[in-house]
Amino acid sequence: MIKGVLVEDDPDWVRGLCSYLASQPDLEVVAAASTPEEAWQAARLHMPDVVLMDIMLAESPAGIDLTAELTAELGMKVVMLTSLTEKTTIFDAFRAGAIDYKVKSSFEELPEAVRSAYRGKAPISADAAEAMREEFRRLKRLERDVQAKELRDSLTPTELQVLRMIH
Repeated sequence: MIKGVLVEDDPDWVRGLCSYLASQPDLEVVAAASTPEEAWQAARLHMPDVVLMDIMLAESPAGIDLTAELTAELGMKVVMLTSLTEKTTIFDAFRAGAIDYKVKSSFEELPEAVRSAYRGKAPISADAAEAMREEFRRLKRLERDVQAKELRDSLTPTELQVLRMIH
């Protein structure tokens, strides 16, 4: 049986997700927490196999910091569960140590995401992978721009003038 802790501050989502995950024969939600403090207590008490983490807790992205703390201090496997799809949020979640990132509208993917995280082989969701590819492309362009600027800065005005004539 895979034990999970759900960190979510919306009581309707808590009821729905607990019920949905309880219908899976190999999954058990051992605790639900709505604050970082409750999440820490639940994690220490139950030592779950996987934590499902909402990013927004009490109107702030506390789930990101909580993920960093739980993964670093307790070695927890965390699957982010959120409605946020901004690239920076996705990167922040993975930098914090999340093993996967699921959008709430795709909740039907959660059982398999929990199983994959438990096995340590969680594939990154298509949305998160695309955001990462886009960010890598942006970083590569930025790197080329910086390299070009460094090259321009290292040349004398005469060398730049010669290059312009050749080009």
